[in-house]
Amino acid sequence: MQFELTKDMLDDLKEYISSGQDSKIVGFINDLHAADIAELLDEVKMNEAIYLYKLLDDQNAADVLVELEEDVREKLLDLLHQRKLLVLLQIKLILMMLLI
Repeated sequence: MQFELTKDMLDDLKEYISSGQDSKIVGFINDLHAADIAELLDEVKMNEAIYLYKLLDDQNAADVLVELEEDVREKLLDLLHQRKLLVLLQIKLILMMLLI
């Protein structure tokens, strides 16, 4: 069956993201092929794409990366890396403050 991303589906998904309804998001994307999830990530804002991507299991995440357009993949990975570094820096700062 051919997947077709509709405006209503996209609107629902954006609402789930903004309200933190992770179980609904996971239920929605679990039935999709990696190429369809990649298409979905292409259609949302990058912060929404990151949110969705983080909800994927390891196998789906790897499969989706392969399906993403190269520029989107690079930007997604770069932002994920930046966020991880930011969290690590925040943790280090908190630990340093606790030691003072």
